[in-house]
Amino acid sequence: FRLISHLLQYPDKTWRASLIQARQTVDALYQMSSKPFLERFLTNVQQTTNDTLLEIYVQTFDFGKKTNLYVTYARHGEQRERGPALLALKQFYAKHGWRMNEEELPDYLPLMLEFASIAPLDAVQELFREHRLAICDIGERLKKKDNLYADLFTALSLAMDELNRPSAKEGGAV
Repeated sequence: FRLISHLLQYPDKTWRASLIQARQTVDALYQMSSKPFLERFLTNVQQTTNDTLLEIYVQTFDFGKKTNLYVTYARHGEQRERGPALLALKQFYAKHGWRMNEEELPDYLPLMLEFASIAPLDAVQELFREHRLAICDIGERLKKKDNLYADLFTALSLAMDELNRPSAKEGGAV
């Protein structure tokens, strides 16, 4: 989850420089169903120019109302109901001992994935039970557009599936 969180960040020069370490992390994954999708994403990104990648990222996540990285936005948009949903997420993180980055909204997917990478398994399962549909909806929209970020969402969906297998380990091991 931490790797996907990182790969969903804005692709600046520091991010691009981190791709070597990201590739090493993916290479070290053992028998994970998400591995081929992470490999393909990294290969595609490394074959894409910086300017093109920045344009894809901005068009996809900053201007894409249905593909932005704010998970409650699809259901609530800017409506009044989104406030309680955001507060509930913030309280959920606090309940599980995690102090979130106050610079970001609690439904920001990379932030949710950071939490998932360190939280107890039951908390992660609960978080994704609540938000899986919205996350997968973003992935489906990206897949239909043949967007290179669709591979990250496929990898994430597969990782969420693995949480429910008996071999999933405590502490966000995926």
